[in-house]
Amino acid sequence: MAGIIYLDIDDEITSAATRIRDAKDARVALVLPAGSRVATSRINFRLLAREAQSRRRQLSIVAPEGSARSLAASAGLPAYSSVTEYEEAAAGRKPSTSGADSNGSPGPSAEGDALGAAGVAAGVAGGVAGGGGIRAAARGGLRAADSPATDSAILTPVPREPEARPARPLPTIEGGRRRGRAGLFVLIGLLALGLVVAGVAGYLLLPSASIVVTPHAETIGPLQLSVRADPAAIGVDPAGDVVPAQPATIPLSASGDFPATGTKVKETKATGIVRFTSRNTASRVRIPAGTQVSTGSGIVFVTTQDVIVPKAVFIPPTPGIANAPITAVVAGTAGNVPAGSITHVSTSVQAQLVNSDDPVNNEQPTGGGTRKETQVVQRKDVDTAMATLKKSLADQLAAAISDPGRLPAGSTAFPDTKSMTVPTPTVDPTTLIGKEVATFSLGLAASGTVTTVDEAQVEQLAQQKVRGSVSPGRDLVADSVSVKVGAGHVEGSAVTFPVSATARQLRRLDLNDLKKQVKGRTIEDARSVLSQYGDVRIDVWPSFVTTIPSFDFRLDVRIGSASAEAAPPTVGGLTLVPTTGRPAIARSSR
Repeated sequence: MAGIIYLDIDDEITSAATRIRDAKDARVALVLPAGSRVATSRINFRLLAREAQSRRRQLSIVAPEGSARSLAASAGLPAYSSVTEYEEAAAGRKPSTSGADSNGSPGPSAEGDALGAAGVAAGVAGGVAGGGGIRAAARGGLRAADSPATDSAILTPVPREPEARPARPLPTIEGGRRRGRAGLFVLIGLLALGLVVAGVAGYLLLPSASIVVTPHAETIGPLQLSVRADPAAIGVDPAGDVVPAQPATIPLSASGDFPATGTKVKETKATGIVRFTSRNTASRVRIPAGTQVSTGSGIVFVTTQDVIVPKAVFIPPTPGIANAPITAVVAGTAGNVPAGSITHVSTSVQAQLVNSDDPVNNEQPTGGGTRKETQVVQRKDVDTAMATLKKSLADQLAAAISDPGRLPAGSTAFPDTKSMTVPTPTVDPTTLIGKEVATFSLGLAASGTVTTVDEAQVEQLAQQKVRGSVSPGRDLVADSVSVKVGAGHVEGSAVTFPVSATARQLRRLDLNDLKKQVKGRTIEDARSVLSQYGDVRIDVWPSFVTTIPSFDFRLDVRIGSASAEAAPPTVGGLTLVPTTGRPAIARSSR
């Protein structure tokens, strides 16, 4: 498979290397536009060839400019004038056209480019020998553009044609010496030119390094504090871990009408007359006052005076009869019984043959038993009313505590600190007891208080404490302070909070000092030296460089952010780190 990569005119060698590295195909064609920056140096093509070789890519160059193709060929890279020509060559077909460069000249084949590379090299050397290199370039498949035949002449490929070479006469000894000295001068010139080119390339491109040291974040704490919010405190006291608390005062009132549950009863006892019948023929029988008689349903009456029952006459049989007034034992209407309903007498009376055979009897119904009830205020009614009103006051206080609108702004109330004054009644409750009324009115008034705390002050005190715990030579990591305020514990009217505070700090680093410590060291030595300060990431260009540059302008040392937690991506064991003006290639990760 073959892949085609198009570069922009302003793309640098680093961008081209990255595109080659990211290519998925084994065969890659790099298409350079006219005036491409990449095509300005043979060293660029050599670096690209090395990158492609290390990635096992077969790299070809497609460029409309003959000079660009010549430089690519001199670096050992196949060069083509058009994408069509490259695709036909990749398919194993002879190109249908030779193509044309930007000046309209025919484009070379891959073989012609290789020959042209030799011509370029000879042409450079020929600049020292007075233009012989130009002719050598022409013989190698290149021709000079329409400009003076100088060292800077632009060489473009021309089709190679067979030429007849006349036989040369054997050189004389003297002529051979002259040509030998001239060749030595050419060789010395080429070496000098190579050194100059290598020096300029090294100054511009090789080597460079970027080092990022990310200091290890050190944890401060956790600091365990016990901060007391005290209503008696005037201000914040960091030394004593005290902040002020604010007591909130809440007016309370409640009133209502309450029923009287007591009852005042007035009753009278029923009265009547009962008749006693005696069968005693021997003597009279005395029925003393207080003798009980009753109805079959158990309503009891007593006689209210003594009576004498005459003795009975045997012949003709005539019983002795006497009437006695009676009164019901229990007052009320229950004593009002109908006539003939009183039928029982005590056994002591019956033993005297009185009513032993005949039941006691009331010829007339009893009457006069009455019951009248009136509602009255009892003590328990007043106590119940007081309890109800006090509960209403307590509920009002609880509702006020849970309503932020009735508390100081930004504060939190702690219900366990609430208190209430002794309620004041609207009337003296004792004066209500015994009143014969169906309902009575009563009211209470009081004042409630509760301790409130602005917990932001607790957190601020803890933050101040942890900031003061930063070690010498360290800096606090921005936004790293963390404060956790626990539930407040009530102690009387004050509230105590358990507080835990943490933060992170970083070692303060001197970039100039770090540079001095790593200049000229190998990458592994530099990493070992800098690892004491934190995580180290070293990026070098080119990738085969093993030593940290000694020049400040080739060495970029930066301090990484401690908050960066994501590791850089790696490809093939290399860490990719974007750096300004340099390729994203590193020898290893951390």
